Amino acid sequence: MKKNSKVSAPAAAMMSQQELFWDSLYGDDLKLARATGCSCAADLEREKQKKQERQAKADAAQRQNLRENEWKRQKEKEEEKKQREKNREENKWKKQFEIAKKQAFSEGVLEAHDYGDGVYWVQCEDKRWLEVQGEYYCPLCNKQLNQSSLELHINSDAHKKKVAWSLGPSGPGAHSAPSMPAAPRAAVINTAVVKRDAPAAMAEWQTMGPDGLVRCIPCNKVVDDNHISSGDHIRRLESWLAHEQLKKTGYAAPTLEYLAYVPSVAGDDTSERWLKCLLCGKFVQDETSHSGTKENPQGSVQHKKNLTNYVGTAWYQDNVIKERLKWHPAPTVRCKPVPKPAASPAPWAAAPAPASYCGGRAPAAPAANAQPAWMRDDPPAATQRVYDPWQDEEDTKTTQVPYPSSSETRLPSADAAAEGEGEEFEC
Repeated sequence: MKKNSKVSAPAAAMMSQQELFWDSLYGDDLKLARATGCSCAADLEREKQKKQERQAKADAAQRQNLRENEWKRQKEKEEEKKQREKNREENKWKKQFEIAKKQAFSEGVLEAHDYGDGVYWVQCEDKRWLEVQGEYYCPLCNKQLNQSSLELHINSDAHKKKVAWSLGPSGPGAHSAPSMPAAPRAAVINTAVVKRDAPAAMAEWQTMGPDGLVRCIPCNKVVDDNHISSGDHIRRLESWLAHEQLKKTGYAAPTLEYLAYVPSVAGDDTSERWLKCLLCGKFVQDETSHSGTKENPQGSVQHKKNLTNYVGTAWYQDNVIKERLKWHPAPTVRCKPVPKPAASPAPWAAAPAPASYCGGRAPAAPAANAQPAWMRDDPPAATQRVYDPWQDEEDTKTTQVPYPSSSETRLPSADAAAEGEGEEFEC
């Protein structure tokens, strides 16, 4: 008992001190001291500090939760608003699409159908089934469309122009084309297309296409004001008209004999013909590079060399003249050939020989149209070689002027006298 009494005495003293401390407290401090077992004011202050820190954290967390909840509510409101706008736009688009679809069907657009194989099919005007990539097909424009592109297509200028050409007012001079069949299992819609007759006076460069639209032959496009005024159309039309005129009148032979209009595609005589220099083997790109004659060489450096070295030769006859005659068989103007030297009259025909010239050479009388030696090509008196550039070398003959074989006085014949100037003779 003594041992137990020794242990319980300090505990009783301690309890009395804690109770005395609690008795000095009241309200929240008392509750906090009892909850935490504080026995002095220092312990109570520490617990109050901890409680304030915990409360501050709790308040901060609560404020964060409130902000997050408010942000979520705002996002939900925005999403709901967007969804309402989306639904409104979808309803509006559906109404517009229904209107556009009715307009498209009235303008000849066909609706394609999928029969379970994942492929869209549409029946054309000639009862022919065509596989397409979209839900709709415009036969006027040959366009494959879907729900997104249908309205844009029927409102495009190109489609409107084709519809304006195809949907003309019926009258005494107009007729209706067979109506276009509706797509399989599609709503019964009037898709009859009234096509215009070809204009009474259609230009030669215009043609009526199978779709009833007037097309430009050089450009292969539908004819309208914009196309006619375009620069590409004007250039192509000029080239096309010139080509058609050449088909009717033929290609006129060029003045220079080494030029000819030959096919632009080798081996295809039906292709367009271009001007070519047969002497150089090149197509003519301008008016100066391939010009001139042998007497007056002009053009490029290589062309001048060819004029000087090859005109009048056997190669020129075989490769230039014959090739030109292949494309221009009619007689044409030829390059000026090398002129033959003018024959001088015989001495006896020009003037009587004086007696004092016996044993000597009689002077020849000057020709009527005498030229300086550097201006004419007179052959030697003994042998005269007449060169013709249009004859082969083997056909060129040499004319020998006869000489007297004895001391007799022998005059040359009339032919020889026409070629020779003067000969020696003895009295």
